[in-house]
Amino acid sequence: MIPVQTAILETLAYFDVFHTPLTSEEVHALLWKKKATLNDVQGGLHELLAEKRIESKFKN
Repeated sequence: MIPVQTAILETLAYFDVFHTPLTSEEVHALLWKKKATLNDVQGGLHELLAEKRIESKFKN
């Protein structure tokens, strides 16, 4: 797993404690311990979805 994916999972895990779903833009703005572009975050989210490590409320 690449560092941006780890940071995404850490960010999502933190907000999951409070039952707060995040958009990709919110994940980017609140990304934990890592700077990344919005494109990098969206790509990381796509990969995590493809690997079934995360779920999306919205289906494509």
